[in-house]
Amino acid sequence: MTKREQNKQQNDTAIVQAAIRLFADKGLEATTIGDIVTASGLARGTFYNYYKSKDEIWEKLVERLANQVNEAINSLRREATNAHDFIYKAFMGYAQVLAEPLVLSLIVKNQAAFRKSLFSSHSMVSIYKDLENDLKNSDFFDYLTPQQYQMLSFAMVGAGLEIMVQSFNQGSEFSIQEAGKFFTELFLGGMERMGNFSK
Repeated sequence: MTKREQNKQQNDTAIVQAAIRLFADKGLEATTIGDIVTASGLARGTFYNYYKSKDEIWEKLVERLANQVNEAINSLRREATNAHDFIYKAFMGYAQVLAEPLVLSLIVKNQAAFRKSLFSSHSMVSIYKDLENDLKNSDFFDYLTPQQYQMLSFAMVGAGLEIMVQSFNQGSEFSIQEAGKFFTELFLGGMERMGNFSK
């Protein structure tokens, strides 16, 4: 990497990191480009070399988080040797990315904007589709219908996010591991019940 490329990368990182902290602390709406410029330590002109607006940074952040979630849950899910581990690891992969305090603060402070951006992102479509395909292709849930695989992928992703956001938002005292255990028992029990009805 050339010195110029290193400088570009460092500047971009400084802008993004400043934006993350400000969005988590003040919120997307209350944060100005001036705030981001000041917090990054860069000149205003430098900011515009990288981004046209704070919304462009926001969309990049949400897309990056969604990609990180998908990578984490895909790799952990594929290590599963039974149905319980499949579901537990899916939740823990999600938590691995989103349960980091700064990330959760960012989400909670900007819930409406985060949900809107996340659920309309290309990466979110991949998260749903990859989970649906992994459910179908595993040997653990071969008794479900095509519609049930799809609905389960929607429900698991939505419930995982809600458990983490609301537990942080309301200062709940259970651990991520306890939340993962609850999530696993909830979905595993539901899937087993669907399997019994289909026999």
